Formats: sequence, structure tokens, C-alpha cells
Amino acid sequence: MIKSKIFYITLNDCYNGVYQSQVIDVVNTYQKDLNRACQLIAFVPFRLFFAQYKQIKKVQMDAIVLPMFPFLRYFSWCSFWLYLILPKYSPVMCRGILATYTALKLKKAKNLYVVYDGRAAVFAEQEEFGVYNHTGLEKCIKAIEQKAVQDSDYRLAVSERLVAYWAENYAYQGHKYQVIPCTLAWHFLQTPHWQDAENVVKIAYLGSGSSWQDLQGVCDFLRFQMQEKSNIQAYFFCQTNDYIQKLQDEFAQRVFCQLVQPKQVPAFLSHCDYGLIFRDNNISSQCASPVKFAEYLACGLKILMKAEVGDFSNLIVENLFLGEIIAKTEQNIDFSARNFLERETLRKFALDNFAKSSPVLLNKYQKLFSEHADRPTT
Repeated sequence: MIKSKIFYITLNDCYNGVYQSQVIDVVNTYQKDLNRACQLIAFVPFRLFFAQYKQIKKVQMDAIVLPMFPFLRYFSWCSFWLYLILPKYSPVMCRGILATYTALKLKKAKNLYVVYDGRAAVFAEQEEFGVYNHTGLEKCIKAIEQKAVQDSDYRLAVSERLVAYWAENYAYQGHKYQVIPCTLAWHFLQTPHWQDAENVVKIAYLGSGSSWQDLQGVCDFLRFQMQEKSNIQAYFFCQTNDYIQKLQDEFAQRVFCQLVQPKQVPAFLSHCDYGLIFRDNNISSQCASPVKFAEYLACGLKILMKAEVGDFSNLIVENLFLGEIIAKTEQNIDFSARNFLERETLRKFALDNFAKSSPVLLNKYQKLFSEHADRPTT
């Protein structure tokens, strides 16, 4: 029996490192690892169409890249393009609530099998950070997310906490979902080049200065630890800001800040011993799945993380060798440089649990469309 081609739909997403890992690599996983035809349909912002078309087609030649209509509030008009493109009975995987809502408009007309790729607690993000402010969608986000959760045939959630959020906010009580955390990009699968353990302990921060990142907390924590222990160095792989600059002024030879390209990140992280994940305690963070958790482990780093970050807090509590939960800035930690055996153990855990090609995750990707195989196609 020939299985129907899967269409992976994105809407208002632009190509970057995250898109490569969470979209392009997933399409390739279905094509190469699961031997399932899969094609990307990317709706990109109208004003960025030509640049995005070139970038996406460069990495995914068979992708269909189309411009959205101007103004995000008209996002669902993209259903016109989908009606022309999608064959009847197609299985579609939709990244985020906007793509899912658009596909659901055609669910009956085209008899689509819709999988909602849920990346975040979207209404909570709007309430806490205003991510859709000034788009004309501010008052509609909850209804759009509710429809994506309730009307999809199957769901991908990045954490069990996100599923609990669906239950609390949208009365979702079903079992048609798979939890697949944010997974490793292909360049993290290459064997890292580790150095012998040194007397210096290197602590890394990888990320951005976005409002959901607690950079002030990161710098306060590092300030205390560096005052207490003279062998600690801090490495920020991000753009600098006032908090980082102040820390550099206080510890000139021990704090370093450098913005690196995504493909260079593993090489830089592999020289460090610990990785920091600090987020404010809010609903968005509680439901999140920061990919840096997997990236740190894949490079042989232990995790230093605040509590209530997705499912990862419990994961550390259950597997103490992964790192430590940071409860307060002045927490006393017995720092040590990583040796080869420790790094190999951490990396193996990452590959077993966060590599798309791992048997556990391949099985979950397959289950997303297992029920579609029982549907009639004529």
C-alpha cells in the first residue's frame, strides 16, 4: 500500500537556524528515515517573499514557497492557495496555530487529516509578552489556538506541560497526541572535539536577549559564583546587552561575549563545562521546550537551570547526572570541569532522547500519521 504524501505547512515563519531544525530537518526525517514522501509548503511574509524563496529553495528544492497576503490579520486567506495545491485526503502537518487554523478551514472540503504541531502555549505568550500586538489578531488568539487544539485529528506537543495547558484552557481530554521535545539540528550530531579537563570551569549561556530569557538572573547568578570561585569563566554566545556589559566590566578577563553562526555553536560549546537555562516562572516557560537543553548535553555540558522550565526540571531531578536545578542566586555549587567519560554520558543521553533519528522519536513521528493510514483514499 502506497502511503499518501505528507504536506508540512508553515505560515509567517522565516528561514533561520530554528526553521532548519524544526521544519526542514523534520521533512527530511520523513523522507529519509521513515521512507515517507513529505513536501514543505511555506507561506512567508509578502515583503520578504523573494529573499525567503531563495533561502528555502536552496535547502529544500521541492518546497512550495508562496507569499502571504499583506497584513497578518488576513493570514487565513492562504487557504485559497492550499485549496489549489492539496489533493483530497491529504495528511498535513501544520506548524503553529495560524497554519493549523488555515488548513482546518479546508478539512471538510478536502477531507484533510490535520496534525497540529504545537510549539508553545500561544495565548499565554500573548498575555505575557504581547507577541501578536499590533497585528489585528490580539483578541482572536485564544479562539484560534482553541480551534487548533480541539479540531485537529492529531497533535504534537513539545512538552507534557503543554498538553496540561490545553486541558486547563481548552478542556482537551483526548489521547491523540505525541510529546516530541525540541530536537537537535543535524550539525549537533557530528562528533565534537573535546579537550582535556582544565582547572578552569567554563560556564556557557547560549540564546538571545528575548523578554522570556532571564538574563538579569543569569548575570546575578554568575556574579555571585565568580566572586566566590576564582577559577570560573563565563561565555555568552549571544548579542551583548547592559547586564552582560556590566558583568564584563567587573570581571574583565573572565567574561566573554561573542555572537556565533548556528553551525559554529557546537564547536564553541564543546570547550565549556556547564550550560545555563534561566527563564522567568510563567506559563510560557512552564510549557516550553528550550532546544538549548539538548544542545548543551550533546556537546557534553551539564545543565544549570531554574525550576519550572517545561518537562526538563523533572528530567534533571530524575537524572541527577544531567545537572542541577538553581533555586537561588547564592546557591552553593560544587563546580568541576567535565572529563571525557562524563561528556560521553551526557552526549549519549542527548542523542538517545533528542535526535530525530533516534528509534524513540522516529516511532513518535510515525504515530502522528498512523491513523491516517486507515482512512479511505477514494
